[in-house]
Amino acid sequence: MLLASDKLGSDERINETVVTNSMAGMLLASYDSTGAAVAMLLYFLAELPHIYDAVYKGTLDSAFNSQESGILPESRSV
Repeated sequence: MLLASDKLGSDERINETVVTNSMAGMLLASYDSTGAAVAMLLYFLAELPHIYDAVYKGTLDSAFNSQESGILPESRSV
């Protein structure tokens, strides 16, 4: 990004501040969209308990099968 030229073809280097601001913007945008996706997922799972139950059972089955095949370590009681 530091060596990129502008749209007009100038070979001037991009300012470090522009790069830093662009990176911060990308990180914030990815964090915000991920948070929104998780919030919507939890909202819909709370609104639709029959789907929540199916997801929960599927997760438990997957974890149990992974544990039996040795993919996951066995859980320990605390």
